[in-house]
Amino acid sequence: MRQDPTLKHQLPREAFQVARAYNLGQPLKIYRPPLRNVLVLLILGPGIVIYSIFLCIQGVSTNPYWWGSLNTICGLPLICLTGVFLALFGLAILGQRRLGTNERFNKRAYEYTKGFAMLKGRGEGYVTDVTRWDQVEEVYHGIECSGEQQDCHHTFWVIRKDGTKQDISYPKLWKRIEEEYTQRHLQRALESYHAGRPVIFGKLSVSVHTVDLTITPSDQKTLAWNDIARVHVKDDALVIKGREEAGSAQLSVPVSQIPNTCLLERLLHEVSGGCIECTGLHLK
Repeated sequence: MRQDPTLKHQLPREAFQVARAYNLGQPLKIYRPPLRNVLVLLILGPGIVIYSIFLCIQGVSTNPYWWGSLNTICGLPLICLTGVFLALFGLAILGQRRLGTNERFNKRAYEYTKGFAMLKGRGEGYVTDVTRWDQVEEVYHGIECSGEQQDCHHTFWVIRKDGTKQDISYPKLWKRIEEEYTQRHLQRALESYHAGRPVIFGKLSVSVHTVDLTITPSDQKTLAWNDIARVHVKDDALVIKGREEAGSAQLSVPVSQIPNTCLLERLLHEVSGGCIECTGLHLK
């Protein structure tokens, strides 16, 4: 990936210090928490104030005694103050992010050619958590669904080779991590598969003839390659669905228990020649 030429002026000094200290290469992108809620406050607050002023002008122009009514005396000032409060609250959050006093809004991530880093705080108070691409051992995508409408919350994390866990808060960075992980491990997975060795994905294993799911040592399920019609994520589960002629058998397991689903999707596509439909196994 090419470096954005304007990025050098957007990054704080410590981002380049981290790059040099951990040999992360050139910075490519910066990821920050979204400011959608703050922008809503900054738009909604002044909008309420302007609307209150409009009502005052309209009321006085149509009825000179309108201002003395009880509803006007109690209602409009309260509405106007609400707008002012919302606007000031939004400005306060922006100020905290700018000064680095609010940890939630001051977190950020940097993508480099050789890895990524998490930073928070400003100046000497910044904290980093650094991961190089060659340190990533496994990648996990968890999904928790609740309610009748099945509202789903997605979580992402990587396990490094030293066993430590790194949570990822930015979906776009996660997509980049999945791409890099698949690119680095696909060839090795294909070599293992063609050599007759099973490729392990936690409780799931892919071999030359079958896909096997081991829930417990006494609970094992198997689907032959020719019987597999589709692999997809439904709610919070990874589902491998069999063909109708195979009795519609299927394997199902929580997706959070299966590491490297992005690699699993690519491997299934490659070894089946694109005949197996795979959906939802990686972030789009």
